[in-house]
Amino acid sequence: MISIQVLQRQFLRKNPLTDHHNLKKNQQKFTMTGKNVAVINDVKAIPGTAFYPPADKGTWTAATVSYTSYPKLKVNGQQVISKAECTFTFNGSQTLPNGTQNPVSGTETVTLVAKPTKLQGGLSQVLVQGDSKVGVYGNQLQVVATNKLFTA
Repeated sequence: MISIQVLQRQFLRKNPLTDHHNLKKNQQKFTMTGKNVAVINDVKAIPGTAFYPPADKGTWTAATVSYTSYPKLKVNGQQVISKAECTFTFNGSQTLPNGTQNPVSGTETVTLVAKPTKLQGGLSQVLVQGDSKVGVYGNQLQVVATNKLFTA
C-alpha cells in the first residue's frame, strides 16, 4: 500500500508549479484505499432469534452499545473506535406440560474487538466496515461505517 506522503510527492513531481494551498485543496486525490473506519454510533446491535433456555417463546432486546475509542484519532470530528459492547436482554416464557406459562429471562453480552489492521500505525486496532460478532443466541454487533481515514 502506498502512503499518502508518497502520492503527494509523486503529484508534486508531475505538477511542479502546484503550491501547498492547491495540494491541500486537492487532498481528496490522495485518499488511501481500503475499508472504512468505524466511529461512535457506527456499530449496529441486531437482536437474535434463538430462545434463551428453557423458553419456547420470547424476544431479545438490545441495550445501548458502549464504545472504547481513541480520543485523538478522529474522522470528521468523531472518535475512531476499537471496541463495541452490548448487552441483550431476553424476556419470554416456557410452556409447561399443564399449559401454564413459566417466565424466562436472561442476558447475553456481545463484545466486538478490532483485529490488527494496516490502519493502526502507532495506535492499537480499529474497527472497520464489515467487522461483526455473533453471540451464542444469535445476537449480533455489526460495523456499518462510511468514514475514510485521512492523514493531515
